[in-house]
Amino acid sequence: MEALPPVPERDFRDAIIKDVRVAQGEPFYDPISFVLNACRACAYLHDDAILSKDAGGVWGLAHLPEQDHPLIQQVLALYRGERLGRPVGHAAWDDFAASMREAILL
Repeated sequence: MEALPPVPERDFRDAIIKDVRVAQGEPFYDPISFVLNACRACAYLHDDAILSKDAGGVWGLAHLPEQDHPLIQQVLALYRGERLGRPVGHAAWDDFAASMREAILL
């Protein structure tokens, strides 16, 4: 079995930033991927951690602003197939998008 060559760090970094930037343009198209991939991108950019979507959400709960926690918790519940709590409103999405712009420097 042949292994793929390593991806240069700059290329990987550029790719995750681009993914978040594209998803941010239409966050409701795939809200689970938008939120959890944004958390994963932050984890990589701030801690050099490459995480799964689930682990990215957990990282987000530990490191991102508390105002984003209800949205991250709701998205994690959806991702895990769990029961949802009280739905978050559009303001939570706007706050999260603003946090991501700042955290990832989009």
